[in-house]
Amino acid sequence: EGDKEIATKMQELALSEGALPRHLHTAMFTISSDPRMLTHRQLSRHLVGLWTADNATATNLLKRILPPGLLAYLDSSDAVPEKDADRMHVRDNVKIAMVSTPSSMTHPHEITHTRSTLKITSASLL
Repeated sequence: EGDKEIATKMQELALSEGALPRHLHTAMFTISSDPRMLTHRQLSRHLVGLWTADNATATNLLKRILPPGLLAYLDSSDAVPEKDADRMHVRDNVKIAMVSTPSSMTHPHEITHTRSTLKITSASLL
């Protein structure tokens, strides 16, 4: 939900604050039947993916702490089996905002921006 500069800064912060190794541990070694722990594991897996994508420093860290065979497996182009249920609710905030905002709340003299078109009411042209 941000530009490349923000993503790069978040990756740097994850490395400098030690969040990447902590979430990597959670992502790899959490075994539980507690739904909260499973959600935390799924979130950690997602964050590790975001923090390591196109990040040479994170990749070098993984090369130092993980066995070469595991890294080769992670670089594989094989499809990942979907055995785990999605426990995080992925939200589309823009869609939620557009659906939850009733059109009756718009002032008749306002210009409303909706999906790259401008709607101007006739009263605002007077």
